[in-house]
Amino acid sequence: MYLSEIDYPGNIYRVRFAREDRNDYPSCDSDDSKCAGEKQRLKWIYVEYNPDLDAAFAGTTIVRKYELGYVEGAVLPATRWRDTNYGNSTLMRFQEYGISGTNKLPATTFTYSDQMHLTAIENGYNGKVEMIYEASLSNAAQTPWPTPDATVDVEYPSWYNRKNLGIVGSY
Repeated sequence: MYLSEIDYPGNIYRVRFAREDRNDYPSCDSDDSKCAGEKQRLKWIYVEYNPDLDAAFAGTTIVRKYELGYVEGAVLPATRWRDTNYGNSTLMRFQEYGISGTNKLPATTFTYSDQMHLTAIENGYNGKVEMIYEASLSNAAQTPWPTPDATVDVEYPSWYNRKNLGIVGSY
């Protein structure tokens, strides 16, 4: 179940959420009881003004519009999902549009330079935040992060096993 819209009291504002299908989504059981993720991802957010207070929101004006941009394989690029041959879906860009949804403001971009973690966020106005990760090691012999060609044991819920998850490649 996905949230499709939020209507504010008095029918003056509404926020709508538009989704798109994911390419990186693995096949599931027929009843969707054993899925490793969501079948769709958020693509657009629309903030609408309803000057007529029409309950059907027929004469709305877009006040803001937001677009989310993704790529496959920016995180754990060697990982491919069963039945898709796509890498992990990764948020790379958040684009805001102004009134009427036509004029673009500078995009916020996300960087995953170690191919595992969010390492930087740039706001499009020369502002940048960088993240540095430190490993928490309980055993001194462990390496802080697996290298792209390393194999890592991952625990999944009891109802799921690694074979069913369909991960192919090393991570």
